[in-house]
Amino acid sequence: MKLSIITINYNEASALQQTIDSVRLQTYQDYEHIIIDGGSTDESVIVIKNYAKECSSLKWVSEKDKGVYDAQNKGLERAIGEYCFFLNAGDVFAGPHVLEQFFSVPLHGDLLYGNLKVVQDGKQIGYCKGVESPTFLDLYNSCLKHQATFIRRSLFERFGVYDASLRIVADWEWFLKVAAFHDDVSLEYLNVDVAQFNIDGISNRSPQLCIEERQLVLDRYMSRRMQADYLLLTKYRNVRYCNQSRLIEYIIRLIAKFAKYKYGV
Repeated sequence: MKLSIITINYNEASALQQTIDSVRLQTYQDYEHIIIDGGSTDESVIVIKNYAKECSSLKWVSEKDKGVYDAQNKGLERAIGEYCFFLNAGDVFAGPHVLEQFFSVPLHGDLLYGNLKVVQDGKQIGYCKGVESPTFLDLYNSCLKHQATFIRRSLFERFGVYDASLRIVADWEWFLKVAAFHDDVSLEYLNVDVAQFNIDGISNRSPQLCIEERQLVLDRYMSRRMQADYLLLTKYRNVRYCNQSRLIEYIIRLIAKFAKYKYGV
């Protein structure tokens, strides 16, 4: 089994149906689909059972959980694929050929990733383009999105699963721990739109909690002095993408204007 697609859901029957339809439309079929339902009281279980009648590769459970990452960890416990991918209720693949583009070619990275479309109320409002050969600063700034990343399952066996005590940033914490501090974990980028991420989630409804949890994670791995450096670098990280010749020209013009103002030359 090449891939385990894990979907978590709670009382989102309509959104879950969209996600399931997106999976079923994939032209690449070497996958299992694992649905972890948090004990929904709407029609979610009916949707899952209808899907199960037509799909022999489906695994599912409906029971109470302790939150998003506890549910994702339950999915990982049931996964047998070489890679794992999280496509939660409301999120959909960007097109029917996404899996084929990744798994019909010889890729060997531990983390295979692409681009992510961000949508709200059915309209695209953002676009997260993957970073090829990311640095520590890129990973610090959350360049890997779990909705656009296929994760080799053995990494969870080596580094552990998600920290379920975190409500919002456990996926970022896991990527930081695994990819930023271990050079032997290989990353491979394809310029492919992987998924559409529905932004109506807890991280967007609770920005203060997101800030607090992020600080908690940073304190685990970095001293406050180091954090201060990377906070400063974050403000100017886009400078490296500038056209260097134009940047130098712009700086020279600024110096000339300053000299004219200061010294009248």
